Amino acid sequence: MTMTLLEKYYEWANITEIKVLDWIDPEGGWKVHPMADYPLASFASVFAICSSYLLFVMFDSTSPIQFIYNPIQVIAFSYMFMETAIQAYRNGYSPAPCNAFKADAPVMGNVLYLFYLSKMLDMCDTIFIIVGKKWRQLSFLHVYHHLSVLVIYYIVFRVAQDGDSYASVVLNGFVHTIMYTYYFVSAHTRNERYLTLLQIIQFVTMNVQGYLMYSRECPGMPPMIPLIYLVYVQSLFWLFVNFYSYTRKSIKTMSVEMLQSYYEWANATEVKLLDWVDPQGGWKVHPMADYPLANFASVYIICIGYLLFVIFGTAFMKLGIPAIKTSPFQFVYNPIQVIACSYMCVEAAIQAYRNGYSPAPCNAFKADAPVMGNVLYLFYLSKMLDLCDTVFIILGKKWKQLSILHVYHHLTVLFVYYVTFRAAQDGDSYATIVLNGFVHTIMYTYYFVSAHTRDIWWKKYLTRIQLIQFVTMNVQGYLTYSRQCPGMPPKVPLMYLVYVQSLFWLFMNFYIRAYIFGPKNSPPVVVNAKKQL
Repeated sequence: MTMTLLEKYYEWANITEIKVLDWIDPEGGWKVHPMADYPLASFASVFAICSSYLLFVMFDSTSPIQFIYNPIQVIAFSYMFMETAIQAYRNGYSPAPCNAFKADAPVMGNVLYLFYLSKMLDMCDTIFIIVGKKWRQLSFLHVYHHLSVLVIYYIVFRVAQDGDSYASVVLNGFVHTIMYTYYFVSAHTRNERYLTLLQIIQFVTMNVQGYLMYSRECPGMPPMIPLIYLVYVQSLFWLFVNFYSYTRKSIKTMSVEMLQSYYEWANATEVKLLDWVDPQGGWKVHPMADYPLANFASVYIICIGYLLFVIFGTAFMKLGIPAIKTSPFQFVYNPIQVIACSYMCVEAAIQAYRNGYSPAPCNAFKADAPVMGNVLYLFYLSKMLDLCDTVFIILGKKWKQLSILHVYHHLTVLFVYYVTFRAAQDGDSYATIVLNGFVHTIMYTYYFVSAHTRDIWWKKYLTRIQLIQFVTMNVQGYLTYSRQCPGMPPKVPLMYLVYVQSLFWLFMNFYIRAYIFGPKNSPPVVVNAKKQL
């Protein structure tokens, strides 16, 4: 009898499936889908799961699922997000609709199938809510969303298995990665109000995508799909806006709490780091320690933001986005750098002369009243301004200039001079400002002039000047470390020596490849690559 009922159920489900898919896609593209027989990718499965889900919500008769749910979701959604973005990039997809649609060999088929399955796993959210008796979270919005999204992505997988469907996976995968990471970090707290604004932004983007897909009538994409998608996303948008209107007052409080938690962690890390660098505690009497951005919290978030911009900015610009003309900004940027670098070079030299500093190491070091404090702070800030070099490269799509050397230098130099400003705020630190300020003044002068003049006779000397700079810095670092200068924490010159050594050999490798084994007349793009240092 059980088999008879099951057979009748499958017979009814299969007939219904054919009617539904024929109605959505009268052209019959769904019939050649090579993944149509994948497990659970049938109307029989999705209907049974949705019915079971509804029964569970109504009768509360299921015990909790015991496994590490949130980390699994983070891994799953981050994988789907990255895999979809990679496949889109490899196949030349654009953020704009009407990308290639191959019904019989879908590029996005496998990842879209995983995404569809993930919507089944998402239903565990409701299990945890009901088993934990968190009734305030069991809203109409919650049940409607989890119940309907599975049906939507079943249809999308079966009928719109390629092309512009990738954008939904990227957007939703990114948001859900952040969402489940938050749940995991907050010890499984299901207070989603802070994330609502991010979800609303997601729905606005999806609305635009759905409208463009529907209005352009993309080849291969059944017109009913973007229409269903648009109506569905609209419903979610207004439900989430309604929810947000009740919770927006709490968002500011939660933002403050998260920011406070970050600062507590960053401040504790800063104390450990500076105590390790300077066990004598000279950094504690630094009168400029509370200057803006002169803390670990700032430098850490800037370095992470820079790295993310390099990764995702590069990936985004390679999705068919045209290069952005940055020359008007660089016309202003290069003179500002010339003025700033020349000022720091001259100011550091004047202060050194006034206070009787010698080119040899072990000059006077006053931790509580640093002579070089202000100019060293400006020098540290200038390393933040230098990050604009990378912004111009990525926006201008000058990929040959975006080398490991370039990113390594810009990412690490900011951290190195943060430590120098906080723990080695006086004495021999002046020499690096004079040397680096002088070289950067020449360098940015060249970039400004080269924007208007092609043939510059002295351009070949730039690389040699930079190599001489690194040799001089190596000698300074070695002497400062070996002499154990009073007041100067020994780990600072050691760190400085190791860091400058790494730059010297990386740049020497570039110099050998470009000027010794490379062509005699270096092309402009190689010359521009010198902007890395």
